[in-house]
Amino acid sequence: AIPEAKDHSEEIAKLDEKVSAIKIPQPIDYSPKLFELKDSIYDNYTAQREFFKKLAQLDEKVSAIKIPEITIPEAKDYSEEIAKIDEKVSAIRIPEVEIPEVKDYSSEISELKSKFLA
Repeated sequence: AIPEAKDHSEEIAKLDEKVSAIKIPQPIDYSPKLFELKDSIYDNYTAQREFFKKLAQLDEKVSAIKIPEITIPEAKDYSEEIAKIDEKVSAIRIPEVEIPEVKDYSSEISELKSKFLA
């Protein structure tokens, strides 16, 4: 016996609705952005080449600068001359000076004042 065919039209209609509800996004055209990026990369590359060219020119200029060699003379030993001068200075004798005691003339001045100003 052949089984009776079942009507699946309702289930198919529901599934068809669900499938129709699925939204497939449209592909995005990235070619304009890629061209912009390519141009940007090229500009950057060109700028880098210019930078390194200028850097090389500066390097040449700096390399061309000649710094004169400075010769520092050897330090001379002056210890003998200093010893001789030290001996001469030590031989100098400063005489002792006796400072006389300061005398008080106030009474004589008063006496003279009284004689002449009276």
